[in-house]
Amino acid sequence: MSFEMSLMIVAPQMVVLGGACFALIVGGAFNSSLSSVKVPLVSLVAAILLSILNLGEDGVFFNGHLYKDDARDAINVLVYSVGLIWILYSSELSESDLKAELWGLKLFLILGIIVTVGAASFVTAFMGLELIALPMYTITALNSVRVKSAIECLINGLIGMSVILYGMSFVYGVTGSIYFSQVYEQINFVMVDSSVRSQLTLLFGLVMVGIGLSFKISSLPFNLVSVSRKYLPILIQDGYISKEN
Repeated sequence: MSFEMSLMIVAPQMVVLGGACFALIVGGAFNSSLSSVKVPLVSLVAAILLSILNLGEDGVFFNGHLYKDDARDAINVLVYSVGLIWILYSSELSESDLKAELWGLKLFLILGIIVTVGAASFVTAFMGLELIALPMYTITALNSVRVKSAIECLINGLIGMSVILYGMSFVYGVTGSIYFSQVYEQINFVMVDSSVRSQLTLLFGLVMVGIGLSFKISSLPFNLVSVSRKYLPILIQDGYISKEN
């Protein structure tokens, strides 16, 4: 796939990225949350329209790091639409309840979901997960009462991502690839024709990746060491942290 075609396909993500950066600049320069709310709204509407225009262009692009098909297109439009509703709902709050940086952080969070959905390699999956996690930690810290909780979230996330990267290094060492399709093919080969040592190393890496992801999203049993819900804002409670039993 040509570079120009790849740029057209990622145009919605680039619009959201530009909107997020611009919202942070406007919010920081003018300290006006209600004025900068127009930026994410325009960005998301434009992203939805561009995503609809790009329907039908399937394939792997950007040197195999991103993948696009009809299912992912539908998910992208859904994510942009839900994000638009989310921001519209948030704009109904009084200005004292909002921070100017909030809109840019929300756009980065939405962009992280899109990148994760389209990830075709460990690199893009890592970028997507961090684009989701870091804005949430920052949004939590915008409330001075919840700074301690934000630090706890950050530490939990760093531990989880460290374990994920540790497991990825074992998977790459055995398979020799960071691309999901090639890793899948090599897993089938290693589990059938390779030595027991290679098989155990690969299983260890995959297990570590699974443990890191479970710790990062605080799924059972890692919810026992996750941050207490009572310190978290509603958007973190409902959107990310605990899957309580």
